[in-house]
Amino acid sequence: YLVTADDVDTILAVEVQPLDNRERKGGIVKVYANEERKIPCDPETKELIKQTLSVGHVSYEVLLPAVPVLETWEPAVLAVTRKGYSIKCNGQCGVVVTETFQQYMAYPMWASY
Repeated sequence: YLVTADDVDTILAVEVQPLDNRERKGGIVKVYANEERKIPCDPETKELIKQTLSVGHVSYEVLLPAVPVLETWEPAVLAVTRKGYSIKCNGQCGVVVTETFQQYMAYPMWASY
């Protein structure tokens, strides 16, 4: 599980059901992140997130696995706006993903400005 900005100031737990070597299910186990304490965010990162929210868009240079050879990576740009996000390859792939955020999504309480 990758901890994201949405997880800040929450208590994060993941429930799993282990299997033995014969694929028999065990009891559900709840595992907490951060020793059952709220997920922290340093003040500098909180301020950066607030600034990004006030501007309404941000983009990052990222690397995507090249298909079908997963050992090579292609440069791409992840662009995030208030309405959604897109990932565009700089190589032959072009647009890889374009998604619109769902109506029920909201900013985290700590990020309000």
